[in-house]
Amino acid sequence: MKENATVRTRPARRRALLAGAAVTLALIAPTAGAEKADAAPAARSASTAGGSGLGSRLRPLPLPGRSGGEYTVTLPTGDQIRLSRTAGDKYTVSAVPTPGAGPLVDIRSTGDGKRTTSITALPMTATTLISSGLVDRQMFDVMWLMAHGDTGPDAKLPVTIRYGGRPSAAELTARAAALPGAKVVATKGDTVSLSVPAKRASAFWKALTGRTGKAADKPAWAVKADLTGGAVKAWLTGHQSTQAAASADAPTHHVAITEKKTDVSPFLCNATLVTFCGGLPALELVSGVGVDFFLPTGVACLDADPCDTLRFTYEVPTGIYSWEDFGSFYVKDNQIHEMEIARPQFTIAADTAMDVSANGCVPVTVGTPQPTDVFSSGFESERDTADGSWESSVAEVSYGAARFEAQPTTTPVTVGTFHYSTVWELGRPPVTMSVSAPHSPVLHPTYPRYANTSPTRWFARFTGRSRLPLVAAGYGTTADLAKVDVRGKLAFIRLHQGDDIADSAVLRNALDAGAAGVVFDPTDYEAPGFDSQLPVLPLWWWPGEETTKVDIPFVAITSADAKELNGLLAKGPVSVDLADSGTTPYLYNLRFTAEEKIPGSLSHSVTDRQLTTITTDYHDNQASGINLYPSSWLPDEHFTGGTSYENLPTPARTVQYFGPITPDLVWLRDTQSGQTADYRVAIDVFTRGDTRTEEVFDEPRVPGAALPLPDVLAAQPGKWTGINSPAACSFCRQGDTFYPFTYLTVGSSPLLRDGPYGFDPSETHLYREDGTEVPQTKFLNQFPVYKLSPDKARYRFTVGGDLSWTFTSSRPTSGAQPMGTGCWAALYLGDTDPCAADPMLFLRYNAYTDLGNAVTAPAGHMLRITPYYQADTAPARVTSLKVWTSTDGGTTWKQAIIHGNPDGSYTAMYSVPLLSATDGHVSIKAQATDSAGGTVSQVLPDAYALTGTR
Repeated sequence: MKENATVRTRPARRRALLAGAAVTLALIAPTAGAEKADAAPAARSASTAGGSGLGSRLRPLPLPGRSGGEYTVTLPTGDQIRLSRTAGDKYTVSAVPTPGAGPLVDIRSTGDGKRTTSITALPMTATTLISSGLVDRQMFDVMWLMAHGDTGPDAKLPVTIRYGGRPSAAELTARAAALPGAKVVATKGDTVSLSVPAKRASAFWKALTGRTGKAADKPAWAVKADLTGGAVKAWLTGHQSTQAAASADAPTHHVAITEKKTDVSPFLCNATLVTFCGGLPALELVSGVGVDFFLPTGVACLDADPCDTLRFTYEVPTGIYSWEDFGSFYVKDNQIHEMEIARPQFTIAADTAMDVSANGCVPVTVGTPQPTDVFSSGFESERDTADGSWESSVAEVSYGAARFEAQPTTTPVTVGTFHYSTVWELGRPPVTMSVSAPHSPVLHPTYPRYANTSPTRWFARFTGRSRLPLVAAGYGTTADLAKVDVRGKLAFIRLHQGDDIADSAVLRNALDAGAAGVVFDPTDYEAPGFDSQLPVLPLWWWPGEETTKVDIPFVAITSADAKELNGLLAKGPVSVDLADSGTTPYLYNLRFTAEEKIPGSLSHSVTDRQLTTITTDYHDNQASGINLYPSSWLPDEHFTGGTSYENLPTPARTVQYFGPITPDLVWLRDTQSGQTADYRVAIDVFTRGDTRTEEVFDEPRVPGAALPLPDVLAAQPGKWTGINSPAACSFCRQGDTFYPFTYLTVGSSPLLRDGPYGFDPSETHLYREDGTEVPQTKFLNQFPVYKLSPDKARYRFTVGGDLSWTFTSSRPTSGAQPMGTGCWAALYLGDTDPCAADPMLFLRYNAYTDLGNAVTAPAGHMLRITPYYQADTAPARVTSLKVWTSTDGGTTWKQAIIHGNPDGSYTAMYSVPLLSATDGHVSIKAQATDSAGGTVSQVLPDAYALTGTR
């Protein structure tokens, strides 16, 4: 298996969390403050699983062979990989680097043309340990961890460490006990097997690798890769890598690939002066059957002080190969630059020596109609082999962390396919600065993040617009600040050598001195040429430092900006115009792709006409913030990098732009709330210049089915069938088994869905027409399913006392499966029996609530109700619909006036009294009947809130 063990540029002494951008593998993902005019009872909290009150009755459907519906796999470094629940082989993966862990994660996946066969996530902090042989590369095998490790909140990582010097069992136990969180499971010879709590993984890794950031003589990025305590090798217990090997019948050839970069300034990477940090690139065989990867048998630096040339050696059979290296280099804008050097196709038929110049990388730039900063971005490539197998790699970074560059390739591939893409989440710059006097150069400030978000990543922001004097305050010591007056001013403070951290003590000194804020100068005055990397992050983002928060805003600027400011300060007083723009009102979700080769120009720009515009109202969902994970799919793509915008506070209205639009590009928009486990997912194909509105997290949500997606199926014919279907079949029957699995849907934006879910077995019952209960059996050992008669028969299905359906069912025939859906037994068990959606009548509701999920009282209101079926052709027509509302928790009900609409929906007219005469909520009761005798009855307690008339 091929791994991308990229040796990244120097990690700072303490590096912090960068927002993880979503990486999506195949498509289905799952994925709810009122102003009062008069006194009213305290409002009860709405259910986090919809106004239907289903919170305790629903269980998320898991990935095949796993438990639970959403998984957070913790890597040994403490970085996390989030996998969202789905069906079949389709799931969404997000890189979530955590405080104290690495700032960059490379995610690599392989497949055999049918299923994903491997996912590996390599954090920046581990790559040199892998390349040196100290850490097994399979320690970062996400699929193995997902299958063999506990992915819940109390996850434990199985780790084995080998020690040199023939230690005794007592010595092994003592050494392991020195590692934070480690519990000895067993000792054997010179190895000790440990169990490490995921919550302590970051501290464990730092202690094992010596990356504690506490060395007095030099920062951690200047310490050579090594293990501590005499450890010589570490791996996941029971899981070690093997090198792909050629057939015994086939001769092998010695291959030497020499990579050289001389067009940048040197910098320190793992105690070595280099011009670039290369990876551990594999040779990928693209002409054979299946995917074969050959890792280097040796890596050597051919030059020193600086090292600008790396030689990789391989032993491989004859064939057509692809070679690719992700590397990093550092430039004077205080940014890490990610580069891709690719040779997508060449033949090896004898011993081969190949020189690869890494010079001439072209920056990737993006122009948009409105001002933007990069909130998150991804850099990816995919190489498909002749037999349909594939290998993809994605490097993901976030705000202020890196810039992308690539070297154009000159020869298109002729065997298999190759494509290169960059993806972007852009928004309004969170902070801007310029010098107001004596003249007006524009500065380039960065916050630690584009938003002060979760408690673990909190920092203070400036407020609005201001003009403030700037005062040079040395290194921010108490002695430095005692020499100047910073009251009500900006303290201009230098960082110590290689220290990319806003030290709490320095910020406290500035706050105590009365400063209005801090501007950090990242220039390294102690070791010129080794300036700190942006963004500068607060110390309290690291585990164990949380109590050191300081409530003073700060930004960092580039070294070039700092040089200009120092020059101006030497001539006299300087004032700075500073503006914080708050939460961005718009987001650009962009993707740029080139097929067959990396083009010579990587400068991109978009116009409004090339985009789809969606104005989204995010309703209050009782969370501190929500996360947006957009991604997109090309027809020939298997593994795609996405982007993220994290902790958007709700309620909010955000304008999102998607593009540049192409007719065969399928978009996935995944909105999640980590706090309430609330999801909304939409799969779509956009058209240029399209404008629409959308409601997200509005109530009530009720059980139903995902809408068919003919546009998606037409955009990529044959790509979204079987295991790759965009949705799973709701309340479907396969053979003689009834699978009561569901999505939660709403009437305002029916394309959005939440799920899939199964029900708690204790809450569901199925009865025959004569009242006899059908016994349950268990699917995946936890979800109730039912064995039905092969003959046509009528049944009644109930969930608690609030939801019930009557329907007729018989054994399906071929060709009855709803368009664009997969059936559960086929997805999970490989069942080939015919599948069909039973003719159950569903209702979805649009209550026209405000952003607080409330309607006004007293007032008259409308409730739009849409009946529908999952089957491609409606099996019946609605003959009756009755609706009642209650504002006292269901004690009394008032029947609504119903009007039919031309589109088949219905409008229910109802009124509510003074807020003080209610319990603060509207409850709904609905009953419908269709021409086939099917019925649905729903009681939705506390479906949405009431608020006083404004």
